[in-house]
Amino acid sequence: MNSQNVRWPESLWAAVTPAGPELPRLVGTAEADVVIIGAGFTGLSTALHLREANVDVAVVEAVEPGWGASGRNNGQVIPTLSRPDPEDIVAKHGATGERFVALLRDSASVLFDVARRYQIQAEQEQTGWVQPVHSPGRIRIAERRVRQWSKAGAAVELLSREQVSQMLGADAWYGGYWRAHQPARAVARAGQNRDRSRRTHFCKFARNQL
Repeated sequence: MNSQNVRWPESLWAAVTPAGPELPRLVGTAEADVVIIGAGFTGLSTALHLREANVDVAVVEAVEPGWGASGRNNGQVIPTLSRPDPEDIVAKHGATGERFVALLRDSASVLFDVARRYQIQAEQEQTGWVQPVHSPGRIRIAERRVRQWSKAGAAVELLSREQVSQMLGADAWYGGYWRAHQPARAVARAGQNRDRSRRTHFCKFARNQL
């Protein structure tokens, strides 16, 4: 399938993003240490980090990389979840929850580090993330999250109504908080030893092949 002929859903991202690379169709069989189905953010990131660990990877995709949800989101980099707070996660999952909170805390920086390391041109800006508060009663939620994320090691700051207005250019908010896209504490580096004769394979498959 020619990338130029793929019919993308109408969106700003589809309209302004250059076509992806030409990729071979999967014909017959292929072998790899790991096979990843789906070339969205999760699949591609998994493939990239496996290759940094010298693992032979094949990525198969039905249409084009990013054709699904990864190519239709609003492009924000948010290092948190919408509902569970750090203490909720740790209380439910213990040590595993602590590791997950650390992953969330550093997730934005992992993304920016990868973009810099591989010189990915995505118009990215590592300037932090603001969560505005839309009602007076939700200030307590912002205060709780600032307290918990600060305890978890995140760079976070409670913002007044005036600060949010200045940062966002609107006076509809009652305050909020700011999270830094801080440096990651642990991320695989491209300088790890790897056999460059082994590579990541990308290919497309017809829907009836699986």
